[in-house]
Amino acid sequence: MKLIIKILPHITFILSIMLITFLILDKFNPVMEFVNNNISNVLLFILGFSTLIESIYLIVINTKSGKKKEKKKKKEKEEENIEEFLKEE
Repeated sequence: MKLIIKILPHITFILSIMLITFLILDKFNPVMEFVNNNISNVLLFILGFSTLIESIYLIVINTKSGKKKEKKKKKEKEEENIEEFLKEE
């Protein structure tokens, strides 16, 4: 699973570059049909799927990270309150 997560951004990047290249080539030479063929459709599907998985993973990681930061801030605030209370006495 960790290997897939490490490779996924690279796959997404490579597929994006490939499809952008196909679109540019298709504009210059539409007869070659770089965009309107089965290979491009499969690459587009894989790109969409990998982007979806990568996005979900990043959302989950960022949510967990945000919760950890909130807990840490709350703990630091409680410690500051305790220190202030002890100083007052």
